Amino acid sequence: SKAISCQTGAGNDSIAGLNKDRGCWVRIFAMNPNLVPVLGRCLVISIVVLLAWLLMIVFAHDWIYQFHTRWFDLSRSQFDAIHYAGMAFFKLLFLILFGIPWLALKFGSKC
Repeated sequence: SKAISCQTGAGNDSIAGLNKDRGCWVRIFAMNPNLVPVLGRCLVISIVVLLAWLLMIVFAHDWIYQFHTRWFDLSRSQFDAIHYAGMAFFKLLFLILFGIPWLALKFGSKC
């Protein structure tokens, strides 16, 4: 197991062993060289899922609406609002979980 030390030696200005001035959190993730490609693939897969969802709503809207109204009493506007909010939440979630970390590790400063 590798020890992570981001101390400057000039004092203890770190938070949980990470020096906030030098951006050493990148070193923790950089210890696993497979993390950047995995995050990139997760990001691409999430984009494909979102695009498939969008295409299904655009081109099969009536069929999907009829399928869901068998179980739930929804108006068309409620159905559209639920899917719009769901797509927005999904996009925000995968950008936070995969996009931002991928960008930070891919283009972030090295310790």
